[in-house]
Amino acid sequence: MSTTVRTTTTSSPWTSKIVCSPNPCWNGGTCVATNGGLDYYCICPSSLPLGGKNCDQLISATTIAPSPCLSSPCMNLGVCTVNQLSNTFTCTCSNNYYGNRCEYPNQCLTQVLCQNSGTCIPGPSNTFRCQCPYLYSGTYCEQSMTPP
Repeated sequence: MSTTVRTTTTSSPWTSKIVCSPNPCWNGGTCVATNGGLDYYCICPSSLPLGGKNCDQLISATTIAPSPCLSSPCMNLGVCTVNQLSNTFTCTCSNNYYGNRCEYPNQCLTQVLCQNSGTCIPGPSNTFRCQCPYLYSGTYCEQSMTPP
C-alpha cells in the first residue's frame, strides 16, 4: 500500500507584513515587500540624503569648488593659474608689476633710480632698494667709498 502526501503552498497576505514588521527601514523610510514577501526594499525620505537598503547610509554629493581664478584676482594683465590640489591661485605678473595679485607697479622700470650701475630690486608695497656695486653705497648707490 502506498501513501501519497500532497503539500500545497499558498501565499498569505500576512507574509508581506512579516518582512516589514517591525519596519526595518531607518530614518522614516517606508518598507515595501518584494518577491512574494520574502524580501523588501525601503523608500527613503526624499528630504534626506539617505540610501542603502535600510535608509541607513548617508549619501554625500561631491562638491566641486569654483575656480579661484573666476573672480579675476590678478590685476594689470597678470595670468591666474590654479593649483588643483589646494584650489588656490598664483598670479604670474608681467615685468611691469609684482605682488601676489600683480598689484604693485615695478618702480624700477618707471624711472632710473639706482646710480653707478646699481641694480634696482622691487620691494613690497610699491617700494624698491638698490643693490650697489663694490665701492658704492647709499639708498641710490650715490655715495662713493674709498677702498680699504
